[in-house]
Amino acid sequence: MPSRQPLGRQYSIHPTKSRPTYRHARQAWSTAGIGTDSARRRAARPKDLSSRDAASTITDAGLLQLDDPDLPDGWQMFPDMTVPEYRRYAALRVEALNHALRGIPPERVRLHVCWGSGHGPHRDDIPLRDIVDLVLAVPAGCYSIEAANPRHEHEWTLWQDVRLPEGASLMPGVVGHATDVIEHPELVAQRLLRFAKLVGAENLIAGTDCGLGNRVGHPEIVWAKLEDLSEGARIASRALSRHSR
Repeated sequence: MPSRQPLGRQYSIHPTKSRPTYRHARQAWSTAGIGTDSARRRAARPKDLSSRDAASTITDAGLLQLDDPDLPDGWQMFPDMTVPEYRRYAALRVEALNHALRGIPPERVRLHVCWGSGHGPHRDDIPLRDIVDLVLAVPAGCYSIEAANPRHEHEWTLWQDVRLPEGASLMPGVVGHATDVIEHPELVAQRLLRFAKLVGAENLIAGTDCGLGNRVGHPEIVWAKLEDLSEGARIASRALSRHSR
């Protein structure tokens, strides 16, 4: 496979062929876990029940959202890994996460994955197709994914071949943080209708690619995007209602 170049929000762009420097390495994906399979398992497995206890406390009161951008984005940390090697590495992290979620009702859990919120080329993002089974292996009632930016919007077709777990819903991003341009409600509706045909309207929730916050130019842009997301969802709902008659 062609080598991945240091191109993207994580890397500085250098003219040399030296290994790129990852600027935003997170503790959960520390290279301390790299080595033998047994060493990786020891590094990934929770050392105590504190994570599960905290999760139980949250779900007893409502919904637990797990933000795991590193499941796709951790790929950028290891440019020498092949996809199969990275899948083995990521699978151990999923195993650790599932260990922490034991006993938590899936319907109380929402999992968010993305490829990082930085504004960059994202040319070397790992395709969703290569990891979607790992994402869906986490016992969650809802899966939130990026689907509105120009690098990943095309991946909606993946759901022609991939089935959600029984009882789960999908929350694709239909507005995003990658641009200050405010998505038109009709575009939002079109995006939702594509997914509705594949996963069923009853299993679909309109979402954002990632947290908007200060990732766009002004708070008014955030509110405008959310307003048009809501209007687009209403347009899609009306269209689905007409078609069901």
